[in-house]
Amino acid sequence: MDFKNRFNEKYKTTPKLFGKEPTPILKKALTYIDKGKALELGVGNGKNTLYLSANSFKVTGVDISKEGIKILKERSAGNPNLNLVVSNVLEFKTAEKFNLVLTIGLLYFSEKNKINSLIRKMKKWTAPGV
Repeated sequence: MDFKNRFNEKYKTTPKLFGKEPTPILKKALTYIDKGKALELGVGNGKNTLYLSANSFKVTGVDISKEGIKILKERSAGNPNLNLVVSNVLEFKTAEKFNLVLTIGLLYFSEKNKINSLIRKMKKWTAPGV
C-alpha cells in the first residue's frame, strides 16, 4: 500500500491517530512567534493546525491524506482562518510567505534525497526577518 492510501486508511479507522494535543515544541515556538501566517506541512488530523488557529494564526495546512483533511475540516467547523489543501507536500506550491513554517513528523516518512528539497522550499516560504 502506498503512503497516501496507508494514511487514508489509518484516519478512517483511527480519526484521532496522532491525538488532540499540540506538539510541545510548537507551544514553545509560540513564545517567540505569537501571531501571523503559518504553514503546516503534513497536518494529519490537525492537532497543531487547530492550536495555531486558536492562537491568532491564519493557517495553511497541507496533507496528502484526503481523509486527514476531511477530519480536520469537520473539527474546524468552517474556521475562516484555515486554508486546507490536499496535496503531496513535495508538490505543493505557493507564492505566500509565512511567519511560521513547520512540519512535525513528516520528515520521518520522507526519503533522504527529498528532505533537502523540502527544507529549501520551507526556507523560501518563510517571511524575511523571521
